[in-house]
Amino acid sequence: MKILKYLFLSKPASFYLEAPTTIRVYPCPSCNETISSEARTCRFCNLPIDAATAERLLLDNQQVTNAVASANTFRLSVLFAALMILAGILDVMTKGSGPAASLPLIAIGYGVWWLYRYRSLITKDVDYPVAVKRVKLTIVVWLLALVLPWAITKLNVAI
Repeated sequence: MKILKYLFLSKPASFYLEAPTTIRVYPCPSCNETISSEARTCRFCNLPIDAATAERLLLDNQQVTNAVASANTFRLSVLFAALMILAGILDVMTKGSGPAASLPLIAIGYGVWWLYRYRSLITKDVDYPVAVKRVKLTIVVWLLALVLPWAITKLNVAI
């Protein structure tokens, strides 16, 4: 109990005041092993790396990391797209107003923007091609969320 009291009452927001820790690493251009940005030679293949090359490789690695992270975040929207498909179908079946198109269009737009933004990224990272496939698949699911309720509405009117 004293530990909890100390943690929450003595310094309630101390984690906001501390500087964030950063890990500055990048893959070696020769052997693709992860090395520190402060290292001047690769500890695995002993390739000498100058400061400018290290900074460029670090920025490239950060861009790939950001691309994969945002693709994984976008992939989480698939569950919401599935719920929208079900809600749109139920709305049509109960003679509602029809499906809303704004959210699927926004999601599709984000996916297309992601593909456009990272289209020229060249990397040996194995996660990047997987991220591209995930974004494309997520766009397809959002296209279904846009088209399927609309198609059911048209079929329901025809019947």
